[in-house]
Amino acid sequence: MLNIVGKRYWYFGLSLLIIIPGLISLILFGLRLSIDFTGGALWQLHFTQPTVAIQPADVKGIFSAAGFDEAVVQTSKTTTADDTIIVRTKPIDAAQKAILQTSLTARYGEFIEQRFDNVGPAVGAEVTRNAGIAVALAAIAILIYVSIAFRKVPNPIRYGTCAIIALVHDALVVLGLMSLAGHFLKMPEIPGSPRSRIIRSGRLPSATVARMSSTLVSAASSTFELATPRRCARSLICATASSPET
Repeated sequence: MLNIVGKRYWYFGLSLLIIIPGLISLILFGLRLSIDFTGGALWQLHFTQPTVAIQPADVKGIFSAAGFDEAVVQTSKTTTADDTIIVRTKPIDAAQKAILQTSLTARYGEFIEQRFDNVGPAVGAEVTRNAGIAVALAAIAILIYVSIAFRKVPNPIRYGTCAIIALVHDALVVLGLMSLAGHFLKMPEIPGSPRSRIIRSGRLPSATVARMSSTLVSAASSTFELATPRRCARSLICATASSPET
């Protein structure tokens, strides 16, 4: 049997080894967020019969010439060649879009617009705020539930506090690793909620926030319900009774 408690300081050290560099990276570099959070445009185009080979650098040059120097261009293959491009850049208005369409058609031929999302910074800020509210509500619900589940144990609130600390720990590990990977390995951006729903309504629906909170609370409830003293004792007795005799 693993002596987890006896080696807890090793695990504490491993966590700190990940969390401390991650926190430093978050402070210095931040996160590579998608346009759901920062605001901007995502444009996906499929060229039916490209006249020349599509190179991301060439496409970026077209966008740079139109004033979009920060554009990030990716290509994908749907048939036998890279005939689809995905561009992430700052918001594009109708006049700028028309100019870019003309330049892209002249360079690569006709294309089909598969996707175009323009997210303003106000929408991105609301997505971030609603996500924070959902996490805070879930944390409060976990604290209340665990305190009730351990109500027959002295100081039951400490179990809920430990659950919240574990939640914060896991979040710091993930965010730190994402920040490091985003800066040094140029990993993809952190996505937000489905863009189509945000674009149509202009905000993250309250039903989505409620569903996120409900999912988190249900998962935590199932986990900590199994950890109540009564259930632990019952499981131990059942396991002992069903084990074969040596």
